[in-house]
Amino acid sequence: MSNSRTCLFLLALAFVSACSGDAVSPELSNTVSSPLGLPAVAGTLAPALPVSTVDALYTAINDPANAGKRIQLAKGTYILDGTRANGGRLELRKDMTLTGVSGHSDQVVIDASGLSAAALTDAGQVTGAIRTGRGNNTVEWLSIVKTINGAAGITTDLFLAGPTIISISHVTASGGIRGFDIRNVGAAAAGRVLEVNLRDNDLANNTLGGSQGLRIANLAGAKGARIHASLSGNSSHGNIAGLIAANVSADSATVDIESDRDHFDNNGNGAIILGGNATGSATIRGSLVRFSAFKSTFQHNTGTLPAVFPTRAGIASYGGVSTAADRAFNNRVELTLKNIGLGDNGGPEVRAWGAITTASSPAGTGNVVSVVFNGNSKKLSIETIGSDPAEPAGTNKVTVQR
Repeated sequence: MSNSRTCLFLLALAFVSACSGDAVSPELSNTVSSPLGLPAVAGTLAPALPVSTVDALYTAINDPANAGKRIQLAKGTYILDGTRANGGRLELRKDMTLTGVSGHSDQVVIDASGLSAAALTDAGQVTGAIRTGRGNNTVEWLSIVKTINGAAGITTDLFLAGPTIISISHVTASGGIRGFDIRNVGAAAAGRVLEVNLRDNDLANNTLGGSQGLRIANLAGAKGARIHASLSGNSSHGNIAGLIAANVSADSATVDIESDRDHFDNNGNGAIILGGNATGSATIRGSLVRFSAFKSTFQHNTGTLPAVFPTRAGIASYGGVSTAADRAFNNRVELTLKNIGLGDNGGPEVRAWGAITTASSPAGTGNVVSVVFNGNSKKLSIETIGSDPAEPAGTNKVTVQR
């Protein structure tokens, strides 16, 4: 088995344990029109409800009458308590906003270190300390730290029928398994459309297991789900991987990411992009990850890599991925890179596989990575592998345009 295929197998295992294009415009505005047809994210104009104690925080969050309100946290540290309702998780009501002290993310700290694995599990799914997903939710101007037993500091896996629009800005998420887990998961999320805006966040030092600063993914059961994520001014550093974008055992699913001046630096890997990842005995067909980056950076990603992420790259992309033959079909990654910063990543700056598997026969057929280099990025180098192992028909492939 080649080293690259061994790496892939370990990467796929990491996902299992974690979850049991068009060119970029010269400037991306702060409000990006959604290709999925959702309205722009609204500002935080909801009525304010001041909170200054842990007891008051739980009372405010858990009261159904506070749907649509803005929970305004006073300066202080709020230690979450697993004996409270919902295992002590902060589960935002419909159209609810959770905000700290404007201009000072460090003055309001949500500490999740006391929440056990059981407290951070809901209906068999490992979840986050702060959960969003009901209507239009906003989290801003605070720090969420030490979610050591859950999926992430903030997740998007609450579900309510209708448009789902999440805004997270000026938030620090550190010291856990992930900073943010932007995800659709399970049969309830099949066909769900999730619009997410991430602005000026700091995702740092999430190093437990195969940790990431940010994951954006449609996971098992979320057939036909779609995520559009607009990123601007975020920094993901000191993590095992700065970013993972993926469809994992979710057929016909789409992840669409626009990155404007974000920084995925000083991690183990900068970004890992998986068009379709078939885990276990599952198959995956017709899924897409589209990633467009403008003036974002993927540099100095030379940190220590555990076994689950042993292949270094600034950006590593895989069209189809599986742990067995004939499990991934017609999946795609579309990368558009314009004026990005890449360098000092301890290996190739960009690596791309059409398809990869640990089996002796190909992962499947029709899996493609297409890469478009624009602007100054036309000079960047790329390492390409059509199919590992080789596919005689050549339908698993990588295309490059400069």
